[in-house]
Amino acid sequence: SGAVEPGTVITIGEEKIGKLTSFAETESGCFGLAYIRTKAGGAGLKVQLGEIAGEVVNLPFLSSDQTAVETASLQTKPTSVG
Repeated sequence: SGAVEPGTVITIGEEKIGKLTSFAETESGCFGLAYIRTKAGGAGLKVQLGEIAGEVVNLPFLSSDQTAVETASLQTKPTSVG
C-alpha cells in the first residue's frame, strides 16, 4: 500500500526537506499535505516518504492567484527499494 503516517519526514536523497501533515487514500490514489522547504522545489518534485515515493503536485483547491508558500500536496506511489 502507499499509505504513510502524518509526521513522516520527506526527503530527497539524504536531505530532509519537509514533513507530512495529513494523508488520505481516495479512489484517485493516495494524497497528502505537507510542509516542504520552498527552496526544495515545487510541482513535479520527486520525493521520498520513508520507503514510499511521492511527487509534489499543485494544490487542487487554490486558484492560480493564491499562494501556498510552504504547503504542498503530495501523491504517493508504492516503490520497491533494494
